[in-house]
Amino acid sequence: MLRIKPQLQFNLYIAFVAGILHATQLHGDCVWSFDQQMQYDTGENTTGVDVGDFDGDGFPDLIVANRETNDVVVLRNDGLGNFSNHSSVFIGGIPRYVVAGDLDGDGDIDAATPNWESETVSILLNDGKGILTVVAELPFRRPSCIAIGDLDDDGDLDLVVPHWDPDASSGGSSPGLTSVMLNNGDATFVESSLVTIGIQPRGVAIGDLDGDGDQDFVVNNLSSHSITIAENMGNGIFIEAITFDVGEEPRYVAIGDLNQDGLNDIAIAHKRFDEMWILNNDGGMFFSVASVSDTYSNPHSITIADLNSDCKLDVITSHVGGPWVYVFVNEGDSAVASTIEIQSDNGPAHVIASDLNGDDKIDLITANTNNGSVTVHLSEVEQVDCSTCIADLSGNGVVEVMDIIAIIEDWGDCPANSCCPSDLVVDGVVEVNDLLVIIAAWGTNCSPEPRLLSGPPSPGQK
Repeated sequence: MLRIKPQLQFNLYIAFVAGILHATQLHGDCVWSFDQQMQYDTGENTTGVDVGDFDGDGFPDLIVANRETNDVVVLRNDGLGNFSNHSSVFIGGIPRYVVAGDLDGDGDIDAATPNWESETVSILLNDGKGILTVVAELPFRRPSCIAIGDLDDDGDLDLVVPHWDPDASSGGSSPGLTSVMLNNGDATFVESSLVTIGIQPRGVAIGDLDGDGDQDFVVNNLSSHSITIAENMGNGIFIEAITFDVGEEPRYVAIGDLNQDGLNDIAIAHKRFDEMWILNNDGGMFFSVASVSDTYSNPHSITIADLNSDCKLDVITSHVGGPWVYVFVNEGDSAVASTIEIQSDNGPAHVIASDLNGDDKIDLITANTNNGSVTVHLSEVEQVDCSTCIADLSGNGVVEVMDIIAIIEDWGDCPANSCCPSDLVVDGVVEVNDLLVIIAAWGTNCSPEPRLLSGPPSPGQK
């Protein structure tokens, strides 16, 4: 039997790992492709979409809100990312958006909509098979948007509802309000806080902004050109709000840790000047402008997701002024190094991100206002890390001692369903095999640029 000396075994292993790394990670082009696009008719003036397993078959379905037909439609997923109309329910009163979640604690996915004309929020409960029924109408003056999350840490999903001040005679020209509606556990709600915000709220997002573990929220104020951040004081009680000037007509907002410092940052779509702003969280509820990037015409919504599985959150905007979705590729410090454009016809008013076909790639979904439809963009993005080689854990452009230190600091098991950059061989544990990848790539210059293979015009064209 042939026996290989330990030193030779080590050298052969290094050569093997280096060959794989060279072929797949270090010098390959990033393929940013969402070529599998399918459009589904849903109603008229579709402006809201969310995702959830409504029929209980284990596959994520879609739910959309239609302003003109005044209804909510559930689209059933066949498991491969193909959809068909499953059910619909009449809402009335111009439902602008829709959010999905288990509101009554029975294990299936329910929904809620803010209804502009009827001045209500509709609570829709699921029969377990994806058939929704309106069970309550909560009164608010001109509710414009809505967010869902556990604000009092009791396991139930609560609601955040920005709206006009019902006591202000000037209505939309006076400062608005945000109602924090805590869930009793059975899809009945009680208002725990009423927070004064700016004028004409148009977008809202929930996330931990002060690093204390509970959920705060931020609201875009379109007409007062500001955002309002409300701090959760615990148990879903909000008594402090801070307003920042952020430029003209902020239309939508999203929350995520964009510079990987452990603090959630804020991304804003600006309608007036076609811009996307990133605000870095400096701690203590203070924020500073990190970058301003051009978007396409009339950005209408924004979301945050890791689209290329590099453990860095990217920013995505949709635009009602043209048939494009923009992906702002995150290089790890909130800087936008490149912009990928994805065609999405018929005025994408709302964009969300989710894995729809179970291939561990994040897909994009848009609600389209011009023709009443939803477009599903199935991801074909290739290469685990599209901006730098995976061995450059420190992100400084070269594989060296700092990357070994990162491996040592993360040594041990990688928690399930989490993103562990140091688990380079993706086997669920950070150990010697990952260290060998670093050694094999030692000294490599890690700066390949992403490229767009086909489709939309060059980034920046309008």
